[in-house]
Amino acid sequence: MADNKAFIGIDTSCYTTSVAAVDVAGNIITSERMGLEVKKGSRGLRQSEGVFAHVRNFPIIFARAMEKLEGYKLSAVCVSSSPVDGKESYMPVFIAGKSFAESIAQSLDIPCYYTTHQMGHLRAALFGNEHIKEPFVALHLSGGTSDFMLYEKGKFNLFAKSLDLHFGQLVDRVGVAMGLPFPSGVQLEKLALGIKAEGKYPATVREDGPCLSGAEKQAMDDIARGDIAHSQIAAEIYDCLYRSIIKTLNGFNSGELPVLVFGGVASSGILRNLLNKSGEYSFNFADAALSGDNAVGVALIAMEKYLYRGDSDG
Repeated sequence: MADNKAFIGIDTSCYTTSVAAVDVAGNIITSERMGLEVKKGSRGLRQSEGVFAHVRNFPIIFARAMEKLEGYKLSAVCVSSSPVDGKESYMPVFIAGKSFAESIAQSLDIPCYYTTHQMGHLRAALFGNEHIKEPFVALHLSGGTSDFMLYEKGKFNLFAKSLDLHFGQLVDRVGVAMGLPFPSGVQLEKLALGIKAEGKYPATVREDGPCLSGAEKQAMDDIARGDIAHSQIAAEIYDCLYRSIIKTLNGFNSGELPVLVFGGVASSGILRNLLNKSGEYSFNFADAALSGDNAVGVALIAMEKYLYRGDSDG
């Protein structure tokens, strides 16, 4: 290999243990992921349980990644050490990844860089969407974040966020109530396929962002009564999310700016189709394989920091 440098990314979220590596040209060498096991009927893990799950998962997926890195020189590692920007942003699950990354960097005598889970998502979403120019609207829609942001000059400027439930929380809570596994997005979408929504659940949007608890209550009531098919409820949930997004964007009046959508909820084909058919905005989406939690964006950040700065960041 003319230049056999490789750059590692590590992300330890509330849902997934992720390790990825890219080469010096930004090509993906490997992307390994392992979901955190959640007991049936549960709506997630406590942070302490998540940390333990990452400790169990990481050696397995790191070994898988290393098998694909034979012949490469590991040159830098980057880790998402917090959920989002800001001193108050902290979750213990990300400290697990930080410890893994720092141990690898120290043992190999390579730089260790730091980023956020949200920035990793954005960088992965830009993979294949390089045509999008700043400023643009960034929508991070997942089980732990529902942020509507303006992205400009390398920084996020939040203009709206979910005021009660996150988009992914609504999907998961409704899915678990139906008896689906957590996280529930894939199975809930299968139920909704081919079903026409009737706009049954409210898309409530206040000045600072959408409120989804009303939709959750109505869905839970429908599930408890048992007089509406689960497939119809599923379709109504995705329709509610779609209308909530459009109403929130309308409040920001961002019609002239491109919109980049990422996060686990953004992998939904139903939601993507609804947004694209709206015709109101220029929607762009992360590659479906890179919408959910992954470490590809973090690995790309490692590569860019190494090549363009050449020093450790943090």
